[in-house]
Amino acid sequence: MKNPSTPKSKSAKETHQRLAEIHESLRDTLRELSGLSEGKLWGGLAYRYDEQVFFTLTLRPRTVLIEMKLPGQEAELALGLGFVHPHSFTRLARNGWVAVSVTPEIPLDRVQELIDRSYWNRVESFPNVQRRRSRRNRLNL
Repeated sequence: MKNPSTPKSKSAKETHQRLAEIHESLRDTLRELSGLSEGKLWGGLAYRYDEQVFFTLTLRPRTVLIEMKLPGQEAELALGLGFVHPHSFTRLARNGWVAVSVTPEIPLDRVQELIDRSYWNRVESFPNVQRRRSRRNRLNL
């Protein structure tokens, strides 16, 4: 029988705890984005805007997985980062969906930058947002 206080098991426990903290931090980030609603999806969380899924967030044993859609060229550039991969569903991957595998070694500011780019690109494509922006421009706001 293994001793639970061995360095290896303690390290795994610390890693899992750190991943849980990262998951909560990313969850807070997504909750702060205007207009997103949180719900359960496939063992993780889905964040929807106007009934369309914008993000999924899942805590896995060795990583926190966040999936999102990026504009074409930005998706290609993001794939150059070691922690960003094409989405596992080919149809979604062709449309700019990427999977970001976050571990404790990955800088969260890079992940949050990807989240911001995805969010603003997607939100701006909604007609009601464009109408509000054009009204703001007319009012010089």
